[in-house]
Amino acid sequence: MQRQGQLRSPRASQPLSPESSDGGAMGNWRGLKGALHHVLWRQGSLVPDLPQVAREWSAESSKVLYNTHGWGAPYFSINEEGHLTVSPSGDEREVDVFKLVQALHERGLRTPVLLRFLDIVGDRIRHLNQAFHTAIERFEYKGAYRGVFPVKCNHDKDLIRSIIKHGEKYGFGLEAGSKAELAMVMSVLAPHPGSILVCNGIKDAEYMELVLHCRELGINAFVVLEQYGELATLLAVSERLGVRPAIGLRAKLTTQHKGHWGSTSGDKAKFGLRAREVVAVVNQLADADMLDCLQLLHFHSGSQITSIREVKEVMRESTYLYAELVKMGAGMKYLDVGGGLAVDYDGSFTDTPASMSYTIQNYANDVVSATQEVCIQRGIEPPTIISESGRALASAHTVLVFDVMSKPHGIRETEKREEEAELMERVASANLDDTAASAAVRAAARPPTLTRAWGRAAKDGKGAFLMSTFKEVFDSIKPDDSSLREAFTDATYFKDEALRAFKLGVLGLEERAAIETMHDATCERIRAVAEAHNLPLPDALRPTSIPGPKQLYHVNMSVFRSSVDVWGISQLFPLMPIHRLEEEPTIMATLADLTCDSDGKVDRFINPAVRGRPPFIVEHVVRGETVAEVLSRAHHHQPDMVKAVRRAADAAVAAGGLGADAAARLLETYSKRLTGYTYMEARGSF
Repeated sequence: MQRQGQLRSPRASQPLSPESSDGGAMGNWRGLKGALHHVLWRQGSLVPDLPQVAREWSAESSKVLYNTHGWGAPYFSINEEGHLTVSPSGDEREVDVFKLVQALHERGLRTPVLLRFLDIVGDRIRHLNQAFHTAIERFEYKGAYRGVFPVKCNHDKDLIRSIIKHGEKYGFGLEAGSKAELAMVMSVLAPHPGSILVCNGIKDAEYMELVLHCRELGINAFVVLEQYGELATLLAVSERLGVRPAIGLRAKLTTQHKGHWGSTSGDKAKFGLRAREVVAVVNQLADADMLDCLQLLHFHSGSQITSIREVKEVMRESTYLYAELVKMGAGMKYLDVGGGLAVDYDGSFTDTPASMSYTIQNYANDVVSATQEVCIQRGIEPPTIISESGRALASAHTVLVFDVMSKPHGIRETEKREEEAELMERVASANLDDTAASAAVRAAARPPTLTRAWGRAAKDGKGAFLMSTFKEVFDSIKPDDSSLREAFTDATYFKDEALRAFKLGVLGLEERAAIETMHDATCERIRAVAEAHNLPLPDALRPTSIPGPKQLYHVNMSVFRSSVDVWGISQLFPLMPIHRLEEEPTIMATLADLTCDSDGKVDRFINPAVRGRPPFIVEHVVRGETVAEVLSRAHHHQPDMVKAVRRAADAAVAAGGLGADAAARLLETYSKRLTGYTYMEARGSF
């Protein structure tokens, strides 16, 4: 299984295409601020006279490496060809993602693309409802379960309509948290009278008017009071429209979980009513003869709850609060347990922030059993249980595919190893005085590598001592733990000494480059000896530390557009190649985005009507925004920009600095670029 901050991928001469969405990191994949994910590769190394360890790499090895069985089952896997596959319905029917992207390329579509597998959402809805149905039968619960999807998780039109389609037989509804979301949800649920609509968030009179209009359309819409002051507004709007509302209370429970979003729970949470405010609302509704309108208790214990113990704690507090509201005469019918159902992003099945230590069935069992226990104790009718699971339903259905636009233009790995070996040999054969060391460096120089400049690097002999010392450290490496640790400590110390000497002006740049090369050679030999003799690496050279100089690859995607949670809240997502997974990874690298602000998307389904192994079907394509469309959001309009450039070109022609043909070509190119995509044009195909 991958560890934090690390990714493995095949050679970067081919496009590297990670998968992203709300689903876990092939290993824990953390924050891409500027220079993003670390990729672990291995290639040729400076290992004179060391035995080679024979290894056989296969697609099965990649399954273990990327832990696809942990975070991805039953939807994501790797086939025998070494391609990432998706099974949208969680069965034997699968889509080869690499072949799908190839087919899209043949249709003229280029990466980055966002693939939506909406059947995964349908399967998640089925699984969630099945878990609650099983729990209800097991505990002989007399109430029901109804799920709602919080649209703030993803506003995509086709996703939301797919949720309504797949969830219709389960009575699945939606949750809105703003006026804009409410307006959108109202249009979606209008053709489905009886659907549950939970309306959260801060509310004004306009918001509440829309909620009451939803009830007039037959939608079972609840106004959930987030603040005590909202009640007066609701009562005034209700009286003006002549529509009795269905009211919910959001309680500010004291139970707080300890996950990444723990600060959003407990009695310091952003929303919710404290106990004294709950009592005040009940009394005010009783005075208005509207206590029967209070039908729902809602709470939100936080997102991504990783431990089932925290679910048990919050259910104990909330169910007793529900029972007290019934006792006070409220017309209670629904218990909304909010969100929090976690996603196992890294596949470790633990209570770490990127995982979860329970199953959906465990979750359903605890919610149902806790509610049942209190209802029996207090002798009250069991409520309809509502949950607002967002990430648990939608996280796995999107796959972001992007390619590598540029690979490092520095020294090739094989040339680096040759230079390291040759420099060591020259230093070893020289007499270790300033003149001899300078001659050794000059002799090691041969084009087209960087050693061509090293002849000038030590001409004054200032680096002679450090180079000779590095050679001694290199030669002293032996196959035991102590020797490896000592060699790495010495190499690091002398590299730091070289940096200090450079800062003081007593060491030249070319000498510093030569010493860095010897440091790299020493570290590479330490790794090779450790691997050949099955010895532990020094801590700083372990893969989790991302050792040594990393090759930088620019990828054709925008973190801020396509994976903003990675940058904003250090969210972990799965990241892996989509092909060549039958090959062993070889190169250490860093991925850096292009920081554009546009997106290209493909929505697609597996055809469930085809028996056996079906072909994939691209249902429809949503093209990304053009440069002009993106700029128009900031009020830079295409006609104005073209006009400004045309005026500048005309002025240049009039001044004689630009020919008429060149000016026409310039304007044509500029206009064409405005109608193109913000992303880079790929230099090839998969």
